[in-house]
Amino acid sequence: MHTIRWSVFLVVMMLPCLGDAIDDASLVLYCPFEEGAGDTTKDLASGMVGTITGASWTREGRVGNALEFSAANHLVEFPEDAVLDITDQVTMEAWILPEQVQEDSSVIGRRTAANVGGYCMQWTRGKIETWINIGGWKGTRDRQTITPEPGQWHHIVGVYTGDKIVQYVDGEL
Repeated sequence: MHTIRWSVFLVVMMLPCLGDAIDDASLVLYCPFEEGAGDTTKDLASGMVGTITGASWTREGRVGNALEFSAANHLVEFPEDAVLDITDQVTMEAWILPEQVQEDSSVIGRRTAANVGGYCMQWTRGKIETWINIGGWKGTRDRQTITPEPGQWHHIVGVYTGDKIVQYVDGEL
């Protein structure tokens, strides 16, 4: 069983300080998973409600509650909304607790069912990957130098600046 536990995750246009995040106009999606139960979670930036499929709640998050995803079809899905169609700049941020090294596992992102257009972060063969698709997928595969340890919480951030992709694991570029 492949499990990744998410605590807080954000998708923003620019990286604000978390304390100012809710008031930042560039914040697009912010889900602290405060509910702790049920089959939905609320985005505190816009009020959208995401549907939880397969994932289970735990009180053992990095900060408070978290969701555990133990299969490829476990996910949180938000309704289609133009505010999520980000192509200029994007920052994706999450706390994750991967339990083992595995093949491609989506952490956060937005893409079509045909896997064209969008952006995402993945846990792939023990590394974090950040991808953006504007006229084809471009990403950080085989450029990562940090290998997050399974069984430990890691803060991951992927940034697309408009011309390059960078990522941070536990604050390290």
